[in-house]
Amino acid sequence: MKKLINLRHLEINGNNELTYMPSGLGELTKLQTLPIFLLGNDIWDSRHKRKRMGRLSELKFLNNLRGQLVIEGLSNARGGDDKEAHLETKQYVECLVLSYRLLKESTQESEEMVSVMESLQPHSNLKELFMHDYGGARFPNWMMNDRLDLRLPNLVMVHICFCRRSQVLPPFGQLPFLKCLHLFYLYGVKYMKDNPSSPKPFFPSLKTLIIVDLPNLEGWGRRDVAANQQSPSYPCLEHLQLRNINTELCLHLISVSSSLKSLKIMDCSGLSTLPNWISCLTSLAQLSIKDCPNLTSLPEEMRTLRDLCTLEISDCPFLSERCRKEIGEDWPNISHIPKIMVR
Repeated sequence: MKKLINLRHLEINGNNELTYMPSGLGELTKLQTLPIFLLGNDIWDSRHKRKRMGRLSELKFLNNLRGQLVIEGLSNARGGDDKEAHLETKQYVECLVLSYRLLKESTQESEEMVSVMESLQPHSNLKELFMHDYGGARFPNWMMNDRLDLRLPNLVMVHICFCRRSQVLPPFGQLPFLKCLHLFYLYGVKYMKDNPSSPKPFFPSLKTLIIVDLPNLEGWGRRDVAANQQSPSYPCLEHLQLRNINTELCLHLISVSSSLKSLKIMDCSGLSTLPNWISCLTSLAQLSIKDCPNLTSLPEEMRTLRDLCTLEISDCPFLSERCRKEIGEDWPNISHIPKIMVR
């Protein structure tokens, strides 16, 4: 393959049986399209010779890559060549996916994972960052930097899932153009890094926030920012989905999101009632409540939500009984809603 020096586009579909990338790929310096780079484990042939396979250093001089770049199999990364990807020189890559996913359990140490991730700092032009199954005890310094808004100023999408060991989230609230933040199954995370005295807005462009299964999350940063007129919080937030998080934090996130159009609350067993200030969510159009067994009632203030057109309640036995059509105690509070689904 290394002889195809004029190759610009290498299409790899999702139905392939690749287990590693070939050695010599790094010589295709005119390459613009490389959807996936699969980092393989050592493979031995029938003559007990190790097969030559591409390491992350193959990416070093591929500075014309653009669009999306997926790096799979990072659990197979080793020192040396696997710390020479030089992603910071890939100015045309707009979407980066860093994945440790493998069929078998990784033997890579946590600190080695951190070391490899430190070497994968992207260019500041990056717009979308996805991270899957990262097992490091902390996120890399290029993510935890106090000036993340200068390091990665163009990020509009961040998706992190199954990073079980890390306890502190990067200061995502600084990012000026971040529109979507998805956090899934981060069981070790306790809080998000933040500068509470910063005069800058908190999540100034965020439109969609999804937090799923962060049961140990205690702090989210700048909790009192809603009262600070010089530093508004979540001024653009429209879609909020919360599942299995601290009840106090759940209520806090709802309370500071006056621009919300859709709200989903799931698996919050500590939630017993929705607060009266829900009337402040004047733009709310869709409300979904699932698996909240201790939620017993809806406040009268629900009647003021005139834009609310869809209400879905499921697996909430007490609430479902109170919201029974025409006979439930809370029915007068929701009867104005055009579409009501209670299961």
